[in-house]
Amino acid sequence: MKFPPPSDGLFKSIVEGSFDAIMVLDSDGVVAYWNEAAERIFGYTHSDLDGQSIIDKMVPPEHGGVSANALRQFIGEPVSAPGWHHLEFEAHRADGEMMWIDVRVCRMTDGSQERIVLVSRDVDETKRRNLELKLAATTDFLSGISNRREFQRVLESNMVENICLAILDVDHFKSINDQFGHAVGDQAIRTVAESLVQFFPDALCVARLGGEEFGVIIEADEGAAVTHRFDRYRRQFGNTFDYNIASKFTVSIGLAFNQNESFNVRDLLTGADHALYESKKNGRNQVTIAKRTNPGDNQ
Repeated sequence: MKFPPPSDGLFKSIVEGSFDAIMVLDSDGVVAYWNEAAERIFGYTHSDLDGQSIIDKMVPPEHGGVSANALRQFIGEPVSAPGWHHLEFEAHRADGEMMWIDVRVCRMTDGSQERIVLVSRDVDETKRRNLELKLAATTDFLSGISNRREFQRVLESNMVENICLAILDVDHFKSINDQFGHAVGDQAIRTVAESLVQFFPDALCVARLGGEEFGVIIEADEGAAVTHRFDRYRRQFGNTFDYNIASKFTVSIGLAFNQNESFNVRDLLTGADHALYESKKNGRNQVTIAKRTNPGDNQ
């Protein structure tokens, strides 16, 4: 059974009652029509938009992004792919606050005039919650740096590069907890994390692997230079702390280099672990480089 098309009045009631922001723009991006939801979501009034491009209001050029720039390009190029296009980006409200919006945009013809139709939805709360969940899944709760899972992911994704994997362990950390308490111990963990981030700003990843053990992944075209950097970090390690327990802090480090694409993640991790063990066994407070092995020997 075929139903007759709804009247213009019914169409207008549907659009005005929509929870989504619906805007009709001319070919220059100037608003020709927007519904109540658009005014409520973005906060702009008729006088705010009189003769101005809504895109310049929502996404100033200095606050662009891939999706926002794609929207600008869509509006600026009459020859665009037909149909609806989906974008997601942060936009400005009238009060200056930023919000994530989900946008569907297409070109339509209104008689002899071309119009651009945007249907936007406020997804700010959902987007930020998802970002928080993603951050929680990849971040160590105590130190604020990457966790072991994220460290493993970064390592796996960079195995074809010349990289150095470093595993660092704070020496005699248990005695610090026992003597000064876990609150001081927790602060020490955070301080170590901060010092690693500051000392290796070019690292691909800095992570807490558990307890007082940390990991650093760094590009290593020149192995000797990278080794020297980690030794400098070791030598200044005690100066990192403001406590009167600074003299008790030293660090042992194991390094493994992947300068052969046939090495795998397990090879590199095992090599760094063994090198760290050698640093501990030989008196702690030193840097040891993993012995070169044939790829796959540790499988």
